[in-house]
Amino acid sequence: MTDLTLEDLQTALRPLHTGLAELGSRMDGLASEMAAMKSEMAAVKSELSNLGIRVDGLASEMANVRIRVDGLPLLGGAVETLRRDVRMTRAAINDMARINITAGEVESIHTDIDRTMARLDAIEARLATLEQLAGQQQIKQ
Repeated sequence: MTDLTLEDLQTALRPLHTGLAELGSRMDGLASEMAAMKSEMAAVKSELSNLGIRVDGLASEMANVRIRVDGLPLLGGAVETLRRDVRMTRAAINDMARINITAGEVESIHTDIDRTMARLDAIEARLATLEQLAGQQQIKQ
């Protein structure tokens, strides 16, 4: 058997020690890079969160705008209906002032009732659509 001396052991272990020191240095470098990447990822996550909040706010605002914009044709139709009704009411009042009740007056009343019923149906359909959209918005949130 050969005698193992301390110097022989140190000489044999020196490459292992050097390799372990290099590995430790590499691990420290990787840990530093991982910490930097983690910090960058946290910043990206924060930005995405802020962006998501802004997009949700815009979607909510767009829903409110859409409801108002979709209602504009109804308002325009209502104004035109009111103008026509005023003219018909004036004619009916003039007819009543001259004679008791006329066929034109009866026709005007029937026209008003038919128009009112048609508008009521349209408003109910619109309300159902808006309720459905509101329900979808609540589900998204």
